[in-house]
This record gives sequence, structure tokens and C-alpha cells, in this order.
Amino acid sequence: MSCSKDDGGNSKEEDELEQVAGAVSQICAEVNGMEAIYWDLFNGISRGDIPGGIPTLDFPGNQFIHSGYPALGFTMPAGYFAVELSDQQTQTIGVNVLRNDEKALWRYLNTTFSGNVDANAVLEAEKEILVSILGTPGSVQTVCSRSASQPQPGNAVITSATAMIRSGTTTAFFGVNSYTSFDLGVSFVSIQITAAPTTEFPATVLNDFLPMNWQLLYTGGNTLIDSDGDGEPDVTDADPNDPDVQ
Repeated sequence: MSCSKDDGGNSKEEDELEQVAGAVSQICAEVNGMEAIYWDLFNGISRGDIPGGIPTLDFPGNQFIHSGYPALGFTMPAGYFAVELSDQQTQTIGVNVLRNDEKALWRYLNTTFSGNVDANAVLEAEKEILVSILGTPGSVQTVCSRSASQPQPGNAVITSATAMIRSGTTTAFFGVNSYTSFDLGVSFVSIQITAAPTTEFPATVLNDFLPMNWQLLYTGGNTLIDSDGDGEPDVTDADPNDPDVQ
């Protein structure tokens, strides 16, 4: 959504997107503008050029609070609805936030898998889930991607994977972190996906996706959220819902 243009000038949205049109990603030269800022933030790289400063919803909608985990709660943009994700057997806690036309998606999920599950494998599976949710046709073009693997104390490993893709008329960002405990034989996985029509993606990021992300990352006092109280903020916690995993 944008402000009125009755005065013959640009809308607030157009001004802000124009303001960052020359921005370039610090880790992927193929991406610019609002997508570049979002890609860097998506990969944990700070940016001081977010249009308008702290991301906030210009048009707040309904509030979502997960029935099994109230800490997962935020205000959705107007024109969106939530589908709660929950499974006690796999310790799944999450939500799909869809725009009413079901062409834009914000997906946040924490779950567990048996065995050693690499983040890249989960990311590939999530691409198929995205197609099933949005019905995006066409071949997948990967614009940018990153992956890493880091051994952890206690016979464990963290793998991470991010990707920016275009499929048909849709652009999507994927982020996956997997903490595998070989002693327990289980992987704790966190997933974040955002997707929207390519022509609308920069504006949707600015107006909808970033404000939702910001609500999860920060409390009112600009303190990082630590849902499980283990001293590690959710944004860098391998499993934000398990105090025994950081």
C-alpha cells in the first residue's frame, strides 16, 4: 500500500525505494536497491540505509499469536492472514503469513528432524513447499546463495544456507539454519522464507516483510528477543525454543 499521489508527487513508498535505488549488496553484486539491503540483512549483515529507519507497518492488520508458543506473536500487515504451523511430535512451531491474494508469503518455522540434516537439503525441500503454497510455475533461477558449516562443542555441527531465487514471476528469499547433535541423533532446524511477485518484491519487503521481521527480532526497548532464556538471542540461536541449544 502507498500514500496518495493527488499532489502530483511521488508516494512515500516510491520516494523511499528511489532513495535506495543505488544500493548494492555487500555480498552479492548482482543485487541492488531494496533487494540488496534485504539480502544483506537476511544474511546477518547490518545496513544503515533502511528507508525510513526502523521498519514499521504503515497499515497494521490483525495480530497473530501462536497458540502453543505465545512468544511467537506479531502484528501482520493489513490484507494478510496467518496459517499456524504446529506439530508436537516434531516440536514444530511456526506460521505462514499469506497475503489475501495468496501471491505473497512470509514463512517462519522451527522444527526438528531425525538424524543429521544439512541446511542445504532443507532449503531445496522448502523450494518445493513454496511452489505448492503459491503455485509458482517455471524453472528456478538462483540469483545469490551462501552456505556454511561450523563444528560445535559437544559433538555437534551448525550448517546454514541462504538463497535468493526467481521462479516464473515470483522472487523468494530462503534462510535455513540446522543444529545437529550427533549424540542425540537429531537436528534442530529454523526456516525463514519470504516471497512475492517480482515486480512487487522491493515494495513488499519495505512495507510488509521487514516490519514483521523487526517485530520478532526486537522488543520495545530495542533488546534482542531471547525466547528460551538461554542467553543467546533468537536471531543467532540454533534453536530459539530449546534452552539447551544455542
